[in-house]
Amino acid sequence: GGGRVFMPESVHDILIDTSNSMRVYNDWFGPPAYRHVSVVVGPGTDSLPGLVYAWPFITAGYSSLVAQSMVISGGNSSGPPPRIKTFLDEAFSRELSRQWWGNTVGSVSFHDEWLSSGFANFSTSLYDLAAYMKPDEFRDHWVRAREFLLAPNRFGVRPNDAGPVWMGVLNDTFRTPAAGNLLSRLKGGYIVHMLRSMMWDAKTGDANFRSMMQDYVKQFTNQAVSTEDFKWLVEKHMKPDMDLDGNHRMDWFFGDWVYGTDVPSYRFEYSLAAENGGKRVLTGKLTQSGVSQGFKMLVPVFAEFATKKVRICAVAIRGNATADFKIALPEAPKRVLLNLNHDVLADKEEVKLVK
Repeated sequence: GGGRVFMPESVHDILIDTSNSMRVYNDWFGPPAYRHVSVVVGPGTDSLPGLVYAWPFITAGYSSLVAQSMVISGGNSSGPPPRIKTFLDEAFSRELSRQWWGNTVGSVSFHDEWLSSGFANFSTSLYDLAAYMKPDEFRDHWVRAREFLLAPNRFGVRPNDAGPVWMGVLNDTFRTPAAGNLLSRLKGGYIVHMLRSMMWDAKTGDANFRSMMQDYVKQFTNQAVSTEDFKWLVEKHMKPDMDLDGNHRMDWFFGDWVYGTDVPSYRFEYSLAAENGGKRVLTGKLTQSGVSQGFKMLVPVFAEFATKKVRICAVAIRGNATADFKIALPEAPKRVLLNLNHDVLADKEEVKLVK
């Protein structure tokens, strides 16, 4: 009947969400090419230079849609499935981020679509942390992305295995429908997230990564860029421990994640021994498996102490191999962790304390 449609958030709430999104993205990426943005709530979803179109349900969010569904159906419908809660809650901020990704900085071809949709997907994870101050929302973002990429479809094929991110829409086949979009959006987002993790520093935090992303926007404003353009920029800002080939190039990372389909699994075994002064020595053994022999990764390791979780090191490992290391800790940790912030797109990980 008349009026039985989903209603958007109030104008006040839409203005707040728009303002918060623009503030977060300005902080991380620098200003877009357009000083003002207008939002039109109505049929269609698109992000044009300085203008965002959004369906009412895009601005409403998951909880509002559930409540409205129950009212409209007289309590017979619970609304959208929980599986897409993260997608719906982030949908509006994702469209706003496209003022940067796809408008301010465009893509040369379908091969480089991940530079737009993947960057937009990554951006919403930053919004989850900054706007909501909810680490759970941030973790759910990457948990859901991993599930969609690595869960077999009805043909028993994982979207990740359809082909490399760089192949874009060519990954769409009868057995892997819509894989191109999933890879560009979700794995593309993971690629940027993994770069952020590798560039993080205990003293300066995300300063190096922010500098790189702001330089990217500044260098390529109102231009169409390629994957190799972005690779050049990463190499310009890469930290010394990212130089796994010793040639100041990131061929290894882009070969693994943009032009390849490998997804590693990890097993980490560790032991702790007492040292004079109350310190502990952690002896670790990290095993990487399920990849080709040339696959390389820089894997961060974390320790949980009484009041905080701290990154204690990052282990470089190549192929199906095991890397051993020792590190002194100021005190005995409650436990040692891998993939605390979903730092690597991994198939499986296991951590075991060996006594």
